[in-house]
Amino acid sequence: MGAGINKDYGAKDWQELISALSEKSYDGGKSSLSQTKHYVGDDLFTPPALFKTQGFNTYQSLVHELYEFETAKEFSDPNSTLYRCVEFIQHHPGINVITYNYDTNLEYLLKKKSLLYCSTYDDSSFSAEEAVATIYHVHGLLPYGGAEQKRFTSSLIFNESDYYYLYNNPYSWNVAKQLHDFKFNTCLFIGISLKDPDMKRLLELARNPLKFNFIFLKREKGYREKVFADISSYFFTFDLILIWVDEYSQIGEILACI
Repeated sequence: MGAGINKDYGAKDWQELISALSEKSYDGGKSSLSQTKHYVGDDLFTPPALFKTQGFNTYQSLVHELYEFETAKEFSDPNSTLYRCVEFIQHHPGINVITYNYDTNLEYLLKKKSLLYCSTYDDSSFSAEEAVATIYHVHGLLPYGGAEQKRFTSSLIFNESDYYYLYNNPYSWNVAKQLHDFKFNTCLFIGISLKDPDMKRLLELARNPLKFNFIFLKREKGYREKVFADISSYFFTFDLILIWVDEYSQIGEILACI
């Protein structure tokens, strides 16, 4: 699961999240922000590293962006993508969920349905055999109110140094979990754009000629059919079968058929 899983509720995807935090760190000074990017670039984890050097209260602002927004849909809406994913989990007990999100929205919905789950966000976490799902926050976990708690903030893979450390340590639990599941389990990628080069590197390392993984992407209106064909072929080089949908609501409909 990626940031796109929460779009129904009005939450931001990764780029929108970083843009919002960047503007806050510069007090709305978009020109200063643009000038800074000229020198350091706009890679996925570069702006958070800048926040740290500025003394910006990143974690408190991150909590605000993750949880304190005007929702487009209520969490009880059965037509939201995340809600349909919870129904999928309910009908497939024992499932593993790898999430790149810091939030606890999935846990919240599972709890509302009285479903037992385990959340893993560091190498001291544990899982219960009777849990309907084990949720692996491979980039860390930041619950509401957790901005001042070291056990949560230290789990976050949020800036350049965190990211470099993680992917230079192939035996870390975060990387090992992804490699294992990508290679040996059938994975459904939901709410993920696959723009992260390190994820593609892991998929390349985990290629298995005996199985495939699947990814949902939205077919943008007005795009040429050749674009969709080319992208499907490109994703297939990572053993990913691309499932195109015209609307995000179709993801839940497809999950219900599995």
